[in-house]
Amino acid sequence: MECSLTHTLTTKPESKPSQPPRHPAGPNQAGSSPKSDAVLGPPDVSVSGCGNCLILQLKPPATKGLQCSLQLENLYRGVILHVQRTRDGAQFRLDLLYSEETVIMYLQPGVEYCVSISVTALLKSNHVTSKPHCAFTSHPPSRSSLYLVISLLSFFCLLGFLIT
Repeated sequence: MECSLTHTLTTKPESKPSQPPRHPAGPNQAGSSPKSDAVLGPPDVSVSGCGNCLILQLKPPATKGLQCSLQLENLYRGVILHVQRTRDGAQFRLDLLYSEETVIMYLQPGVEYCVSISVTALLKSNHVTSKPHCAFTSHPPSRSSLYLVISLLSFFCLLGFLIT
């Protein structure tokens, strides 16, 4: 089965339109020269909060057929996460190995963070950073809910003593 990643890899715009496209020396097995300035796009991303962390789920961009998707996933070697706290703009960067699920730990609870992702690839190719994906970390449990639970438990215990 053959897989074409032509739709997934896009062409990077040239800075000078009069400049001819560059090709590596020699054709590939199919007899055509691949573009040296192909760009590997970011994976599809979903972000959700979990206490003092964010869970990122990454999937290769939709391609035609399972075989193509698996081949594209094998191109990804690592991910570069650009994390920014929206409240004050504080930011940091993480370089990690590619994984379908990544957890960013030790964040402030109840705060919105935005994550932009780019991938590093097996091939020396250019990469594109995704648009920011934002989510709130979960709020810490409220002290008032703890007092409410203790009060209700005490009330039912007292009610149980009065009935018996």
